[in-house]
Amino acid sequence: MAFITTSHSHTKSLLGAVRRAMGQRLVAEHIAPADDITGFSLMDIRQQVSIPVPEESKDCEEKARLHKTAHLLVRQDNWEALGDLIRQHDQDRAMTKGGTPKASVLASGARKDVCDTIALGLLPNSEQGLDAATQGIEMLDQVLIDHSEDYGVALIVAHAHMDIGSVWRGQGWADEVPASDWKKFARHFRRATSILEQFDAKEHNSPALAAARCRTLAGQPDAAQRAVSYYEDLIELAPEFARSYREFGKHMLPRWYGSYELLEDRARRVVGQSSEYWGTAAYALTYMDAILEDPEALAFVDVAQFLQGLHDYVAAQSDQSCVNKVAAFLSVTLAPRGPLVSGSKRAYHNRRALISAAPEITRKYLREIHPSIWAQAQVGRDPDAPPAKEWRQNQAGLEEAFSLISHAFERELLRGKRVLFTRDGVDICTA
Repeated sequence: MAFITTSHSHTKSLLGAVRRAMGQRLVAEHIAPADDITGFSLMDIRQQVSIPVPEESKDCEEKARLHKTAHLLVRQDNWEALGDLIRQHDQDRAMTKGGTPKASVLASGARKDVCDTIALGLLPNSEQGLDAATQGIEMLDQVLIDHSEDYGVALIVAHAHMDIGSVWRGQGWADEVPASDWKKFARHFRRATSILEQFDAKEHNSPALAAARCRTLAGQPDAAQRAVSYYEDLIELAPEFARSYREFGKHMLPRWYGSYELLEDRARRVVGQSSEYWGTAAYALTYMDAILEDPEALAFVDVAQFLQGLHDYVAAQSDQSCVNKVAAFLSVTLAPRGPLVSGSKRAYHNRRALISAAPEITRKYLREIHPSIWAQAQVGRDPDAPPAKEWRQNQAGLEEAFSLISHAFERELLRGKRVLFTRDGVDICTA
């Protein structure tokens, strides 16, 4: 566990960033106290604030452990044990500290070799291209023949087909995808769908199967007619899974399978399905990824309902990674950097209202900083970033978090108080 107050190099790095963000430092000698925090440099604030910065969150540690376990079982060719483990966690609705379904993490770890091969195949100078990855998936199909009754193994193989199918589809507009790539995309998604059709999610009481079926929507021509019922089945099976609402909301956008009006309607409806677990959190969760993908969705948000949902969500969490994600979403992800994509005035005003709520979330719930989460809020996730680049991104993320903290506790800092973050809360005392 590290603390912001321990590193001189940290201070030098953060100092420049906060000065750039807050403006020139006011000279403190022989003048009245500053009226706001812009009169402070990071060095000033650093003497008054102490907050833990774990090298890695408990959630990340748990995911890494599960990922490694699944990968090792694949290398040992122990598919029976791996299938049992996935089904056990799925039936138990087991989640990591940060709320990710453990069955999903295991299935991801089991596909590591295939995913690594796909990544290598995408390199400019790759001789084999994606042929090696295709061969790896064909080997998984053979494994499934030997374990045809095990839906844990079926999940791994179905997701592997969708992994490589998504690569052939790419991220561009539909009319930019070559016809040959479309055919390969469609073939792999048809194969994934046919695998999953052998198992009924409700009969097996399996949210993992229901979530995989939702992913197959990308390859179905009538996806718009199926999307709502697919996600409602998933949420009915596991209303406690936060990620389901986020995916649901994204796919309710007009660019996917819905409309802004349908997004708003479903965001309100799922609150009733999940209030026992989340209070009103489902409303905010359903909108979060939709806003990330389409800023115009902000124009349809009920700001008061959204903020209440965020409070209900973070209050229900035991892991600080969730709190960091919400704070970073409000203060970094929503912060406009250049012209807004949307020309809607309501979207603009709703954005500003949500950003202004970040200090309150910080005061009430934040107890430690996870720099990687803040870095991802800035630049997105880059799993292949070299260590030096990752370190720089984390430093920038730390700067963003520390800037928000300084504004959240502006009144105390201006009065010369010390702000001490502990596991049990925030202590304000005389410096």
